Amino acid sequence: MFRDSFGNALLPFMADAYSSAYFSRGVPYQMSEVDEKNADTVIVERAERFLPEMAQSPPEIWTMCKA
Repeated sequence: MFRDSFGNALLPFMADAYSSAYFSRGVPYQMSEVDEKNADTVIVERAERFLPEMAQSPPEIWTMCKA
């Protein structure tokens, strides 16, 4: 799960929902971490105030997934 500080409230729920979970606050998002962890689910959690920024400049992970 790539997250910002608002993701703190979700950590216990996400950790309980999966047998193994990885959380990162690193920006830009590193697709290599997804591959290294052999993830089957990727979640990007950002505060609503970042939606206009994300619409103008999509995170790198999204552009890589389109390829």
